[in-house]
Amino acid sequence: MYNLSNFTGMYPVSKTLRFELIPVGKTLENINKNGVITKDTDLADSYRKMKKTLDSFHKAFIDDCMQTVKLCNLSEYNELYNASADEKATEAYKNKFDAVKQALRKEITKAFSEKKDVYSILFKKELIQKELESWINKNAPELYFDDAFKNFTTYFTGYNENRKNMYSEEEKSTAVAYRLINENLPRFIDNVSVFEKISGSGIVQQLQTAQTELADYILNGNLADMFALNAYELVLTQSGIDAYNTVIGGLKEGDRKIQGLNEYINLYNQKNPNTKLPKFKPLFKQILSDRVSASWLPESFESADDMLNAVNSFIEDAMSSNMFDNVVDAAASINLADANKVYISNDASVSSISMAISGHYGLIRDALDYYYENTICPDYTAKYSAAKSDSAREKIEKAKSDFVSGTKYHSAGTIESAMAVYLRTVDFELDPMLAKNANGILASYFSAEGSKKLSAIKECVESTKDLFNVKHEDGYKLSSKDTKQLKLLLDTV
Repeated sequence: MYNLSNFTGMYPVSKTLRFELIPVGKTLENINKNGVITKDTDLADSYRKMKKTLDSFHKAFIDDCMQTVKLCNLSEYNELYNASADEKATEAYKNKFDAVKQALRKEITKAFSEKKDVYSILFKKELIQKELESWINKNAPELYFDDAFKNFTTYFTGYNENRKNMYSEEEKSTAVAYRLINENLPRFIDNVSVFEKISGSGIVQQLQTAQTELADYILNGNLADMFALNAYELVLTQSGIDAYNTVIGGLKEGDRKIQGLNEYINLYNQKNPNTKLPKFKPLFKQILSDRVSASWLPESFESADDMLNAVNSFIEDAMSSNMFDNVVDAAASINLADANKVYISNDASVSSISMAISGHYGLIRDALDYYYENTICPDYTAKYSAAKSDSAREKIEKAKSDFVSGTKYHSAGTIESAMAVYLRTVDFELDPMLAKNANGILASYFSAEGSKKLSAIKECVESTKDLFNVKHEDGYKLSSKDTKQLKLLLDTV
């Protein structure tokens, strides 16, 4: 007789067992009598409302903290940000730039910890038990508050863990410091350069008009001071960001449209296609405030019709405001921007672009490899040959690998410079015209891609129009075909 115990537990198998718990006897009666399910449903609904109240508290706290921030490393950041492409390619530059960004993020987060009375309880039960209700009564009596959660604060454990990320000094996309330093500051500095360019252009008269009509929104009193580096501290709050973006994009007062700076630039560029001016970039909203922008998207839809109507409303607004056309125009205007300040993700995008412009997936990476060995580190071959150990050679190879593949982004300027050197020196026969026009090739690519994207969007909108503006019966569900069409539309836009 065989002993099968040796085979027990050798191959673990995961199985999902599905059972329905059906209350019997008095159980169902007691559930209904005590309102167990109703209480749980009410509590879940109350929790959603409380989260919105807590978000309002966080936004107010962040806004209060940002009003006192002093950024001492702005000038150094500005110098590094405007460094040459060759300097940016060095390891020393990357380390120095990372250190300055880290220092600036710490200056942001320092403002939180300085408000000790609130920051010390921000993720503790005392916030809900004491501080929150008092704050609502003083500042926002219209907000929701449920006393039941005073003795049930653990309900917010997951919420608090999520919100802690906002106060981090690390490079986290959900952090306030990351939004202000890694995302908005580069845009602000680019806009400083744009203002310098347009100040001496053919729209001087329009700038004077904007100065008058947008006076209530111009930070620091006048446009020149608003688009100066030291004004960045004024756009750390959401109110500052809103004012700044209003000056760039304009606003409506009743039936009257007050033009922003970009609209004046658009009009000038239409009349002067050979001397186009660059446009300003709006700043991203402050963390949490950016949720307001997607006003067409609720936390959940009650029905398929609600969802279809919301999508249709968004598409109609986007089409009527020429939003998609404006995105294409922006892509087509990349050639007006400083190529060293246009960044491309160093991932599969590089291979896709390489294939699109040359028919070879590896062209850009080969060019970057050659560019490093002959321009960034011209003595690469000599150093590698002179290396006396495997570890020394590995270190030299790693430095090149970090440049080619290790960085998150490459500027368009770096890629175009690398391609120009590589194609004209090594692989001219690949495509003589490509070698001749390497500078500006990425701008041409993005312009062409933008036009194709716009055509695809309009085609999708046309093919899905029958999905919308149709009233369905309660409980209606999208068919598999309609679901695929809707997904294609949303993926495309």
